[in-house]
Amino acid sequence: MVAYKYLKQYRAVMKANEEEDLAGRPSMAEIEGIIQKSEQEKAALEREKLIKEAEHQNQRWWLIRAAGILTSVFVLLLVLFRNYRQKQRANTLLHRQKEEIDYQRGQVENALTELQTTQAQLIQKEKLASLGELTAGIAHEIQNPLNFVNNFSEVSAELIDELKEEALAGHTQDVIEIADDLAENLHKINHYGGRASSIIKGILEHSRSGNGERLPTDLNALTDEYLRLGYPGQSSKSKEFNCKLVTDFDPDLDEVNVVPQEIERVLLSLYSNEFYAVLERQKRKTANYQPAIWVSTQLIDKQV
Repeated sequence: MVAYKYLKQYRAVMKANEEEDLAGRPSMAEIEGIIQKSEQEKAALEREKLIKEAEHQNQRWWLIRAAGILTSVFVLLLVLFRNYRQKQRANTLLHRQKEEIDYQRGQVENALTELQTTQAQLIQKEKLASLGELTAGIAHEIQNPLNFVNNFSEVSAELIDELKEEALAGHTQDVIEIADDLAENLHKINHYGGRASSIIKGILEHSRSGNGERLPTDLNALTDEYLRLGYPGQSSKSKEFNCKLVTDFDPDLDEVNVVPQEIERVLLSLYSNEFYAVLERQKRKTANYQPAIWVSTQLIDKQV
């Protein structure tokens, strides 16, 4: 009975506790409100978290972009600095090269000036040497017209005496004939005097330094004149030398614009070589050898 009594009291206490627990518990509506509020707070926290992550991501993107820009600017500045240094080195190298070129140009100009001076001196020496070779020929060529001038002068002097005698005797016809002879002699004196003057003029032109000016030149006359001048010069060197000179000049050859002094030196060199070859063959006393030199000019396709 006692146990039943205690069991009954225990059940009453448990029932009272249960009723008390039920009275303290929230209702379903309240629970659902709490859950919904909790979900809203959670969603708000998630949104706030996403916003902060987006802000952080945006900040990271701007930081990366700024870093990229700064890197690009740094690379650009590095490239510009490198180009500037290369340009400086290139300018320095160009300046040195320009100085070297200017120095070399000055050296070349000085060398060219010295070469031109030496060349002019050599040409002048060559002219003087060729004049030395022509000395005998010049003397011979000048002596011939001078002999004619002297002879005709002497004859003219005698004719003048005869002219006076015939005039005093009144022989008019004889006076006229003697006067004609005198006129002819004076003409020949003038001709041979002009020939001597022409030879001297040519020699003076040959001996001058000259400026290389081209002049209208009769190549036939020049070729023939220096052939006649060169022959006696070779004859004076060797008594064994004897040669026939044969010329065949083109009559249709007009004057040609050349530097006469240069053509004269070429002709003298050619004639000297030919005279030497003829002399050497004469020394060998080749049978049936008739020494002769043929000189000709010819106009072919407007070229001499």
